[in-house]
Amino acid sequence: MCGRFSNRLSWSELHALYALSNAPMNLDPRSNVAPTQQSLVIRRDADGKRRASMMRWGLIPFFAKDPKKLPMMVNARVETVTTLPSFRDAVRKRHALAVACGYYEWTGEKGAKQPWRLVRQDDKPITFAAIWEAWTPKGEAVAAWGEKPVESFTIVTAAPSPDIAHIHDRMPVVLEQPDFDLWLDPDPALFDNQMALLKPSQPGTLRYFPVSTKVNNSKNEGADLIAPVALSAP
Repeated sequence: MCGRFSNRLSWSELHALYALSNAPMNLDPRSNVAPTQQSLVIRRDADGKRRASMMRWGLIPFFAKDPKKLPMMVNARVETVTTLPSFRDAVRKRHALAVACGYYEWTGEKGAKQPWRLVRQDDKPITFAAIWEAWTPKGEAVAAWGEKPVESFTIVTAAPSPDIAHIHDRMPVVLEQPDFDLWLDPDPALFDNQMALLKPSQPGTLRYFPVSTKVNNSKNEGADLIAPVALSAP
């Protein structure tokens, strides 16, 4: 699973890694991106170029009447992403790259949860496989959401690689740079090849370390949230 992540990358770093075609965006460094908040994703436009935009994290199905009555769809399990009504259209037609420099998982009992930060072993940004949707508010929802379509995304998850299974029983699908184009390609003939990308990372792809429990409160922000901390002796 992925329930919180960080993205402190600058525009120049993003542009270099993803070969983006759009004009520079003003991006605030984020250490604690939470569900329902806006975050940066990358899609392919009609010209085949990669473009970055901000979307709501937590997919709203196109058929939703009142998103507040739905669960927060921040993750989509690879085992059911092609069959659940909320995801099956998006996974065939609307792929994206969700950008992060690390994400968090928790261990321990309720009330004493210890957050762990997971980052790439090579310290490169993490690129999650994501799918997105556009939902148009109608009826009573217009008062709360406005009339314009709301774009949202969810991160695809798989079983964990063996080396991080003790941290959590799920992990986000991490895409490698050579696979970006395949995942973003809209050609329906490539669907099976795209689905083959949705698997756990190779052991050793990620490393992890404990971080401050300040991460537990989604209102907290700042560079200190991503720094390693020493665990207290039991």
